[in-house]
Amino acid sequence: MRKKYLIEFAKVPFPAPVDDALFLPETSSLAESVFEGSEIKKEEKKMNCWEKFELSLSCNDIHRILLYGSPGTGKTSNAIRSRKDGKFSSITLHEESCVSELLGHWIKKGDGYEYHYGAAIAPFKEGHLLVLNEIDKVSSSVMTSLHNLLDDKEIAQIHLPNNETVKCHTNFTVISTMNGLPDDLSEPLLDRFDIVIKIDTPHPQAIEKLSPDLRDFTKRCYSTSDVSISYRSIYNFNKLRKSFRNDDIAGNLVFSENYNEILATIKLGVREEKK
Repeated sequence: MRKKYLIEFAKVPFPAPVDDALFLPETSSLAESVFEGSEIKKEEKKMNCWEKFELSLSCNDIHRILLYGSPGTGKTSNAIRSRKDGKFSSITLHEESCVSELLGHWIKKGDGYEYHYGAAIAPFKEGHLLVLNEIDKVSSSVMTSLHNLLDDKEIAQIHLPNNETVKCHTNFTVISTMNGLPDDLSEPLLDRFDIVIKIDTPHPQAIEKLSPDLRDFTKRCYSTSDVSISYRSIYNFNKLRKSFRNDDIAGNLVFSENYNEILATIKLGVREEKK
């Protein structure tokens, strides 16, 4: 049985008596002890998705993370930014992805051939970060290679076409992203992730980059079902309204035929905030 971990506020992992990878749901919380007289009480602090992500990164026993959720929430960009030293490799998977993109291929050099590593090998060998975008789109021909990459680091190794066997570095980390649901993945692939986190809102730092009147509107887009606009669209509108100095022009370009309704919703939110 593969090890799975739950995470406490003290960031100390312990084996969890379950077979499946740990899902950090929307109702997860951090437990913090506080003293009242001679009693010790527990206060529950709810974590948002990005706090769960940061907490997962801080645990040395977590090396394979799956982020899923709506497009435009910053899954990939924040996965890349999580590597502070800039040592990472990123690849977007698709139905026609081939093994050579991950593992490498031969190229002609002079009178002979030279083997060039694919996107996964340097991180796997040297202990860097590998970001796998849209992992749910992976082709069946690449699936076996992914299983090998995501195996427990104690046993993970890759056999390359140049007869080299590469063993997994202790610090090798994989962050995968997808817009679908975890159930879209095969059970053997999903089972290899230590942590699965639903990203249901843009990162707070991304929201802060918007104009004040768009910040609450953006949060509303991801917290209710009555407004459904991606962060990317809102961000583009925010840029264009500054360029043209005209909300109508920017709205028409970004939101097309729905722009009047969307602008009205933004203005309504501002009025309600001022009350």
